[in-house]
Amino acid sequence: VLGILSIMIVLFVFLLRKQVKVKTADLQRETYLNYYIADLSRKLLADVSIDNISKVVLDYLTDLTSSVNGLAGYVDKNNPGILTPYYFERSGEDVVFKKITLKSDKIISIMFSVLEKKEPAFINDFLENPLINDLPQGHLEIRNFISSPAIIGGEAVGFILLANSTRKYGNADINIIDNFSSQYALAIQRMWFEHELVESEKKYRDMFDNVADMLYIYDLNGNILDANKSFIKMFSYITGDIRRLNIIEVLSE
Repeated sequence: VLGILSIMIVLFVFLLRKQVKVKTADLQRETYLNYYIADLSRKLLADVSIDNISKVVLDYLTDLTSSVNGLAGYVDKNNPGILTPYYFERSGEDVVFKKITLKSDKIISIMFSVLEKKEPAFINDFLENPLINDLPQGHLEIRNFISSPAIIGGEAVGFILLANSTRKYGNADINIIDNFSSQYALAIQRMWFEHELVESEKKYRDMFDNVADMLYIYDLNGNILDANKSFIKMFSYITGDIRRLNIIEVLSE
């Protein structure tokens, strides 16, 4: 009886330690996730470029999911058939990050399938999956992968794909990549807004500069802040930059 009791106690302690280890690992991963998401949010507020945001996203996600390879990219707003992807590879402390060109139509079709599904998914036995036949010869070997679209207003604007984890992907990883894809979608949307702003500025700058009427902008003290070509041409006899002068001085010449 004592022998059986001793065995039961040993098994209980073993199972308890195993459960504590799992809970500790989950807690640690949740802590890292919260820190990484907070750091990514700070970078979004700091107006970091989409290139750097893509690198941060893939760096953090490969760490959290024990993945070796990662791919993230966005859809060209003016041409939805074009993808701009970034590749990330982790090897110990060394990482590789670069913008790449998708040359294979089959690979491009896989990326668009991620966008069309509009929900995260993973495959742990990719070598047995029919999708493996879509990979071109010489492509990086993929044993398992997890993917998620980046969605804004119901529209897929980008994607994140991780591959070759040292363990199996699971529902916890779905939660992680889903959190990051939401942040990545915001980064893509901000990039689009900035591009539209630049294009609008160019358009109105061209209109301002080339209109036949003289246009100028000055502050409350009369200091000229800007002037179009017609105005500058009219007062071309004034030496120096007319934008540094006072409107009263200019008009009194």
